[in-house]
Amino acid sequence: MEAYSYRQGTGSTPSRVIRVEILTNDYFWDNLATFFFHPNSIFSGLNDLSSVKLTTKQIINVKLFRVIDPYPDSFSLTIDTSEAYIMEKSIPDIVVGRLPRYLRSLEYMLKNGIKTTSSQELGESIGISAAQIRKDLSQFGEFGKQGTGYSVRYLVDQLQSILHVNQSWDLVLVGVGDLGTALATYQGFVNRGFHIVLAFDNDPAKTGKKIGDVTIDGMDQLEAKIAESGAKIAMLSVPAAAAQEVAELLAKSGIRAILNYAPMQLILPSDIHVEYLDPITKLQHMTYYLG
Repeated sequence: MEAYSYRQGTGSTPSRVIRVEILTNDYFWDNLATFFFHPNSIFSGLNDLSSVKLTTKQIINVKLFRVIDPYPDSFSLTIDTSEAYIMEKSIPDIVVGRLPRYLRSLEYMLKNGIKTTSSQELGESIGISAAQIRKDLSQFGEFGKQGTGYSVRYLVDQLQSILHVNQSWDLVLVGVGDLGTALATYQGFVNRGFHIVLAFDNDPAKTGKKIGDVTIDGMDQLEAKIAESGAKIAMLSVPAAAAQEVAELLAKSGIRAILNYAPMQLILPSDIHVEYLDPITKLQHMTYYLG
């Protein structure tokens, strides 16, 4: 159990414990000021944080917790993170899906020497309204000031942290046909911190051959190799008929996120996150507008 306490008391008044339900996870607790001094926080006005022992995590928005007991004059605040809700489940997936678009545009600005931007400017660059951008970002905290806009560098850092892309990720590729071969040799993954470390195919003729920076293994090696690597993300580029079976095997092997290129809806446990990329359905979507 991890517990952190904040104590504020004067004279002989005893401290009290406030039970807090908090929406968070392992990467959210960098900005204590947001937690204690946000204008809407019951903790605003407190100025003694000397006894606070919060590290490596970040509470990013005071809207993400609620106090169970009434607020007393002097108190002890204990946060038990072992019983915390998982933050991702509180943020709509459609919002999370827009964050990479914001990040890509901001990184482009940074590359071109732009130091500050506004929600209006950011919105115009990606075709999303300024109001929507402000609403989306407010789900994760306060990142800018009215009249001065956003620091591009700061916002890039924050979005990278939120999306966990301020670190490298190992990828597993399953299915080394035409599409899988293209994925294995695509340098864009490496440039963004994603590294294909394992590749698998059920064709014995491909086993042992090198593709990109990895050697192709047979499917009989999948469970052991993934367990040994510790990889959590897989790209699935197998025929639709095999997709469900392979996806179940990936989940059993410790994979927690799958990028599925097969034209097949997967049925997996709720803790396995699946994204779908089917070029054919995208093309069919576009042809509607050409008729």
